[in-house]
Amino acid sequence: MTLNIASRRLSGPTSVAEVAAAALSPRAVLTARWHQQMDQLTTLSIQRHEIDDPDLIDLHRAIEEVRRGMRSTEAALDRISHRTYGRCESCGHTIDPLRLVGLPDASICRRCDRRPPTG
Repeated sequence: MTLNIASRRLSGPTSVAEVAAAALSPRAVLTARWHQQMDQLTTLSIQRHEIDDPDLIDLHRAIEEVRRGMRSTEAALDRISHRTYGRCESCGHTIDPLRLVGLPDASICRRCDRRPPTG
């Protein structure tokens, strides 16, 4: 089964200053990611009504994966609004900016991410 996930083309910045501002703005990156995830979810939901029954399990997994991504993106946007973005939710230390470039929705630092689960 092949899932066709649509990607949305966002209108991009038109000047060097806008490119620089967008590159430095986690909110812009996360908002663009959220819109892309919403488009993927819409496409997958439409496909759900067009495929055969055996393929539904894979489709439901794909839908849940997009929903998890959206929840993570929304949580990061909330952290920006509450001015806690970039702080590790586990230890409170600053998350490495390079980690945030690669994982803009990261909520914990690399050190805490590598810790074995307690309990």
